[in-house]
Amino acid sequence: MLRRVGWLVVIVAFIVGGLTHRGMAQVAHLVIVGARIYPSPTADPIDKGTVIVRDGRIAEIRADPSAALVPAERVIQADGLVVTSGFWNCHVHFTESKWANAHAFSDAELNRRERAAITLASVVPDLDGLGIVAEVLTRSSERPLLWRSDYHHVLGHNLCGTLLVAVISGLLTTRRRRTAGLAFLGFHLHLLGDLIGGRGLEGFQWPIHYLYPFSQSWQWTWAGQWALNAWPNMVLTAALLLVTGLVAWKRGVSPLELVSTAANQVVVSTLRRRFPCPS
Repeated sequence: MLRRVGWLVVIVAFIVGGLTHRGMAQVAHLVIVGARIYPSPTADPIDKGTVIVRDGRIAEIRADPSAALVPAERVIQADGLVVTSGFWNCHVHFTESKWANAHAFSDAELNRRERAAITLASVVPDLDGLGIVAEVLTRSSERPLLWRSDYHHVLGHNLCGTLLVAVISGLLTTRRRRTAGLAFLGFHLHLLGDLIGGRGLEGFQWPIHYLYPFSQSWQWTWAGQWALNAWPNMVLTAALLLVTGLVAWKRGVSPLELVSTAANQVVVSTLRRRFPCPS
């Protein structure tokens, strides 16, 4: 009798030990409960799902809410959060020109360089007016230098200058064709502005020598050209300043980024505090 009882105790102990070992083996290291789970780019998301991690690996993903009862060393309640696998797109063409020296610049810096090139292209034509400095300094001399009078709207306001600026803008940026094309357009917008609203205060119409230095046969003029201080220019200036402020408020980019990213950030943050985005 005692022998049978002894064997019974051994058998019960073996069964209990086995069950205990099995239960311990099923304890997860980590369970993430209640999250919206994206298991793969092609699979539908799982709402209120459960991620079960064992031995440092994802063992199971369950949609059954009862999975939250899985015994675990650590449980994370992730209601309202998203769990996604580490998707990775390895497809890229490193032979594209945009990757040349791209390791040295962040995406923001590359975009900033392009914007700077396009913006400066619309200002560069007026460099031929810097001769006014020499003209003012020598106006009382026996041989005054009439560099502004002779060369303003001549040296820089022409097709040759447009092409030169567009090529340089493209070479200095990564998206070369796009930047060069927009620089070409910006340069011509400057010429158009001078054509319709660049008459001097003294009444002189500055013609645009578009084919200089190869030909003087085609000069741009317009009989209706208004003066620099005329009301249309004032209205256009005010409207463009409003647009500039709107772009800075909405996209976080102002003309100040050309000289200082910190100053640009101050302007943007000030505008957004003053005019908060409606919820």
